[in-house]
Amino acid sequence: MSPARLMWRPGLQPCCGGLGRLCRSVFKAFFFTPTFSPEDGASCAHTHVCLCTPESVTPHAPPLLYDLRGDPGEARPLTPRSQPDLHQILAKMAAAVEAHRGALQPGDSQMSPARLMWRPGLQPCCGGLGRLCRCPGQP
Repeated sequence: MSPARLMWRPGLQPCCGGLGRLCRSVFKAFFFTPTFSPEDGASCAHTHVCLCTPESVTPHAPPLLYDLRGDPGEARPLTPRSQPDLHQILAKMAAAVEAHRGALQPGDSQMSPARLMWRPGLQPCCGGLGRLCRCPGQP
């Protein structure tokens, strides 16, 4: 399975980290989902937003797998009975995840305070406040 044929989805929120969802062909796997309140609901009504703490998410091992052709609303996870090759599909997805993780190289955090701070020197200034700079072709 080529990593180029996979669609990677990060965690539910950036703070969750890790792989939240993975799409391959018509299949979508969920590695964790929010812990909804009420339990049979589809929202985090008790907090008004789904949080990213260990007690606020439910990990799935094996991941929940959905067939998006027949269940675009992702309401019915597949089972070995409904999808006889379920374990083969998940094994291929797991192998692709491991291959992808093995190819990753560490990098600087894009969410560090230094990266999030406004830096005026990196902003376009043509026609900016008080004409602090001039652009080519402007008087």
